[in-house]
Amino acid sequence: AGAALGDSRVGGVLDTWLTPLKKLRRENKNALEAITDQGARTARLAELNVAAGVETLLSNVVVEDAVNERGLLVHGVLFDIASGKLRDLGVGNSKANFVDSERIVRGNHGMLVFGGEGSTMAAR
Repeated sequence: AGAALGDSRVGGVLDTWLTPLKKLRRENKNALEAITDQGARTARLAELNVAAGVETLLSNVVVEDAVNERGLLVHGVLFDIASGKLRDLGVGNSKANFVDSERIVRGNHGMLVFGGEGSTMAAR
């Protein structure tokens, strides 16, 4: 999201990939510029991007059918790569909180479980 906060080009296919983020930045220019901390501004743009993605997903006719016919629930969450935790943004078609008190991160060779004040790791 940080690369989308400016107008400069990144290069190649990344510019195309960043186009929707740059559009969101322009649409929310005043609110984003009011955030003085660069990290917080980047995080807010990422939140806006998740919300827009959820809105797009829920407007897809196939997803609409799955919601109506099978009760599909769509949640908007952000993954904090620094902490390994998911944060539920409260966007989507479910009022239930997707993220409970335990967070699990699985990789190719192990699994991290974050809960309460501690964490555990299991290797495969």
